[in-house]
Amino acid sequence: MNDLLQSPTRRQLLSMIGKTAGATAMYQAMTTLGFASESSFKEEMNLKGAPAGASIVILGAGLGGLTAAYELRKAGYKVTVLEYQNRGGGRSWTLNSGDKYTELGGAEVTCDFKKGNYFNGGPWRLPIHHYSVFHYWCICNIPLSILTQIDINVSAPMKKAMAAVPYDSSYKVGLEFKRRFWEEDEWIYGGITYTDLPITQISYPSQDMFSTGAGVLLGAYGFGEASYKFNSLTPKERINAALAYGKQIHPQYTKEFRSGTSVAWHRIPWLLGCYGIWSESSREQYYETLCEIDHRIVLAGEHCSHIPAWQEGAILSGMDAAKRLHQKAKKLG
Repeated sequence: MNDLLQSPTRRQLLSMIGKTAGATAMYQAMTTLGFASESSFKEEMNLKGAPAGASIVILGAGLGGLTAAYELRKAGYKVTVLEYQNRGGGRSWTLNSGDKYTELGGAEVTCDFKKGNYFNGGPWRLPIHHYSVFHYWCICNIPLSILTQIDINVSAPMKKAMAAVPYDSSYKVGLEFKRRFWEEDEWIYGGITYTDLPITQISYPSQDMFSTGAGVLLGAYGFGEASYKFNSLTPKERINAALAYGKQIHPQYTKEFRSGTSVAWHRIPWLLGCYGIWSESSREQYYETLCEIDHRIVLAGEHCSHIPAWQEGAILSGMDAAKRLHQKAKKLG
C-alpha cells in the first residue's frame, strides 16, 4: 500500500506520459521538467568574410561537425573534416544488408537483412583516420566519452568540464520478418507499442507501408537502467531475447522471423555511450566552460546543446560553434 502512495520518479512519469499521450506530449513534458529545451533555430546562417587563408580542421563527421563544416565552407574557410569511420553521420547510423562491426569484447555484429532493408541503430525515424595536421582553428565533434581519453591541448577548466559529463547507455534491436504481418494481420501502420517488458517498446516502420515482402521493425529499445540487461548479452542473445519477449505481443514472431541485428551503444568502441547526461547542477557549473572557445579549439555535438541526445541538438551546436569561431577569427584577423 505504501508503494501506491509514493510519487513516481521523473523517468516513470515521462514514461507514463509517453504511453498515454504519445512522444510529442512526452517531449513537451521533458521541456517543462528541464530535460530538454525548445529549439533555438530561427533562421539560416549567413557567415561572410573569412580571414584570408584561414583554415579549420573538424574532428568527427557527426551532425555537429558536418553542420559546422557546411557553414564555414560557405563563409570562405578552408575546411578539413577528419573522421575515424569510413562514413559520416556519427550516431545517425544505418545498418544495411552486409554491414558488420565488432563491439567491445570482440563479438561481431552482422546485418543479414534482404537487400533494400535496413536498421537505424541511432535515430529511428530518419533513414579516414585521424592524423597530425596544422590548421588555424579546430572544431572538435568527438564524443566526450572518447575525447576525455585523448591527451588534448586545452585548459584545465575545459578538461574538468569535459570529464563532468557522463554518457548514458542505450540499445536497439532490429528484427526482420518474412512479411509485414503487423500491417497485413493487425492493421498497424507506423507508431509504437509500449510494453512493461524488458524490450520497453516495439516501433513499426513508417516507410514502405502496404508493400509486400520482408520488413524490419524495431524489436527492442531502452536506455539507462532499462538497457543494462540487454547490454550484458551477446549480439545473438539480444536478438533471441527480443524475440522471446516480443512474441508475447505478436505471436507471429516465431513463424515469420528471418534475421536480426542490434546496437548496444556503450559497447561501440569509437563511442562508448549514447549521449551526454546533464544534471541541473553540472550544467550550471560546467556548461558554459565546455562551450567556450579554448585557445583555438571549440567543441560541438549534442553534448554542447540544451537538446542532448537529439539530432537537432547536435546540428544547432555545430551552427553555434561555427558562428562563434567565425566571429573570433574575424576579430583576430
